[in-house]
Amino acid sequence: MLLKWTLAAMVLGILASCAAHKPYYSRSEKDWESKTAALANQKPEFTLLLVGDAGKPQVQDKVLDELKNDVKRYGGRCATVFLGDNVYTFGLPPEGRPQRAKAQARLDAQLNAVQGSRAIFIPGNHDWAASFKSGWTNVKEQEKYVEKKGFEFLPDGGCPGPATVPVFDGLALIVLDTQWWIHNKEKAVGGVCGPTSPDQWFDRLDEAILAQTGKRVVVVGHHPLYSRGPHGGRIPLREWFFPLTSINEKLWLPLPPLSFLFCLGRITLGSDSDMAHPRYKRLRKRLLSVFNQYPGLVYASGHEHTLQYFQRREVHHLVSGSASKIGYVERGGKDNFGLQKKGYARLHFYSGGQMLVEYLTPQGVVFRKKL
Repeated sequence: MLLKWTLAAMVLGILASCAAHKPYYSRSEKDWESKTAALANQKPEFTLLLVGDAGKPQVQDKVLDELKNDVKRYGGRCATVFLGDNVYTFGLPPEGRPQRAKAQARLDAQLNAVQGSRAIFIPGNHDWAASFKSGWTNVKEQEKYVEKKGFEFLPDGGCPGPATVPVFDGLALIVLDTQWWIHNKEKAVGGVCGPTSPDQWFDRLDEAILAQTGKRVVVVGHHPLYSRGPHGGRIPLREWFFPLTSINEKLWLPLPPLSFLFCLGRITLGSDSDMAHPRYKRLRKRLLSVFNQYPGLVYASGHEHTLQYFQRREVHHLVSGSASKIGYVERGGKDNFGLQKKGYARLHFYSGGQMLVEYLTPQGVVFRKKL
């Protein structure tokens, strides 16, 4: 009986995985090409390249090659934002530590891809040493290294932000360190960070957005507020039976009922990287309470190793976290667009405040949306 269940689950898991590799478009987005053709043919005044979870690049990395082409194509009219998890698995340790050389090489691959242009790096949970005790140390080490190379790392000093960054007239970029709110080990509190009690900090965020009168506002942070991936509680069927395939697709070792308990735990309680976890849940609720006051605001994140787009209450949620890893995204639901392939997003800014987001893989553009 167990063998029959195992074989059935394997077949269903393979079928589900194959289906999810095709782009999903909601009914309202199926004709995205014709809807956006006119604006896409115009020359943007400025472009933000949104690259998430690039911290495990390949030797010949097609995504970073495409990023190099974009940096060359848009020149001084663009900036790149690396949306966290810039170094897998435990961030950049201090010099002399055993993993330093490997971690530094992974970061160097990204720095080399954006040479000669403006790039801003923000931290994710893996840059905070995957929530281990050394997280704050490793974040400060990465900041020091990135800034030594002539790029920006924000917010400063392991603070949560918000940091308002001037990038282009009519466009305001606000940077958050969302992992600061989830990390429960040593971290910067108060002092140079300013007030960091929840009520005071979210008031500061609200004020930072409100101050951008007449501008389009783009907020960037590592953690998404909507997702149909594993961090959002959508776990592929095969992992309920074969959980080790999330680590290596060749590890088809059936582990029920332990795998059922593990998946159920992620959905109901979560690790601190999952939306179900109390600290993540509180952060999400407070951020949405601020963002939903500002129609047209754009929030860009990584964390899920997929490309996704949601429009909720006139706020645009971009998920661009598949620069170096591919995860799972469940089709349907309230997702306007979803794809589990490597890639990143471009956010074009035009005169009059118009914006256009493009999601692309090394094979080309897979989705566009006027924002």
